[in-house]
Amino acid sequence: MDFKGNRNFGHSYSPPRLPVHDSSGESLALELDRHWNWVDHDDGDTVVARSTPVFVFHDSSNAPPASLNTLRQSARTAALLLSLAARWRVVVHGFHAYFNGVTHEEWDYPFSRVRAANGLEDSRDFLVHPSYLENFIQSASSRISSFKEAESDAVFLAIYSLHPTVKHSIESRFLALFVALEGLARQFGSANGGMHSIIPALLAAYPPGIPTLWPILGEQGLPGLKDLRNELAHGRNFSRRVPGSLSVAEDHLQLWIEYLLLSILNGRAYAHSFNWLTRHTIEQRDKMESLRIHLSEAGIRSRS
Repeated sequence: MDFKGNRNFGHSYSPPRLPVHDSSGESLALELDRHWNWVDHDDGDTVVARSTPVFVFHDSSNAPPASLNTLRQSARTAALLLSLAARWRVVVHGFHAYFNGVTHEEWDYPFSRVRAANGLEDSRDFLVHPSYLENFIQSASSRISSFKEAESDAVFLAIYSLHPTVKHSIESRFLALFVALEGLARQFGSANGGMHSIIPALLAAYPPGIPTLWPILGEQGLPGLKDLRNELAHGRNFSRRVPGSLSVAEDHLQLWIEYLLLSILNGRAYAHSFNWLTRHTIEQRDKMESLRIHLSEAGIRSRS
């Protein structure tokens, strides 16, 4: 094994290289690697290996060194895109930076993967297939570099809402997801009008390419996700009247946001279409329609 603890199983190990574009159009390549440490147990006979995922930046010998601020911003962009691709919240930890023998500041946050707080272990299945990861990061970061500040904020806040650092109640998470969806609609659909105009504009401009999801806007008296959001925002919790409805709706709302983000970031071609959550929502289409009928009967109807 090498000094990082990566075992050689008969083939060379090449960490993924993630080219990230900054706002000026410059590109930095960060390697996604893993550093190991070895811990002795008290019995004296057991050694446990623990690892930490890290970004590694290799400065080119024929180019001036990147500034610490540029490295930090590039790493944060890569971390957010990895959060979307892997369905894990990734935040940046600072490691010490050395230039000409001088140690600079340590970065702000621990670099770690935080479990998505949706209570479904299987749903951590990745959204972007690992074999496409490098292409996705390069394409998406290039797209982000062309965004206006408000557009970047809407995308980043949507990813934060998908994978919060603390566990939320299902009601508060649903509301946070819907706020993120509305932010995307106002920045990439239409800045004017209500939800019944900006949501169709968003879907027309950036088709998510995933069928059979719970409609965002209701129709024919059956509630859409917007109607459920309105109930929760006004302090009415319908999940006790129709058990299971909010958890199913939350899964569908998460997929709406994930696939819209892929479309906005030119990443739909890299989606892992057989991931667990996508299969799960498609398989529960009949249950979804039944829940919408029960909600309508309980007084939660489409207001359109």
